[in-house]
Amino acid sequence: MPTSTLTTKGQTNQEQFRRRRRRDRRSAQTSRPSLTRHVVVDANVLVSFFVERNDNQRAAGKALLLSAEEGEIIAVVPQFVLFEIAYVLDSFYNVPPTKIGDAIRATVTYPGVIITDDCSWLRILDNWPEPLASITDAAIAGVALTNNYDSVATFDQKLIRRMKALGVRSYF
Repeated sequence: MPTSTLTTKGQTNQEQFRRRRRRDRRSAQTSRPSLTRHVVVDANVLVSFFVERNDNQRAAGKALLLSAEEGEIIAVVPQFVLFEIAYVLDSFYNVPPTKIGDAIRATVTYPGVIITDDCSWLRILDNWPEPLASITDAAIAGVALTNNYDSVATFDQKLIRRMKALGVRSYF
């Protein structure tokens, strides 16, 4: 493990590194293009794309990813969505772990996709269990609301109706 040394200002190298990382993150957040729409992606969109369970949904998911690749949108995938994808692929579709890993890797490395672990628990609890009965639905809506993202991409019609009442638009 690396050792810490003190700098001339009395800070450790690690403290300086952390401070620079925070500054760089803030700079990256404020310098993002303001005209690019941010779309939070629900797990069902990516599962439909990977499993090919519905041709229309697969085409819509593919179009969303192509829009992200071309820079028309930024596809925001919350970290918990990756866990949900892994669970669904394993439990419902019996996809081998290596293939699940390939799907997750493809998602996190796809151009125009950003992975976030920014999930406000207070916002989630504001919307769960009412008006959103599912905690993951409340988390998806919470990520969009907390960060003022433009919309949520989901195929869940009940979630779309309930998010509309919260002021969250549907991408599709």
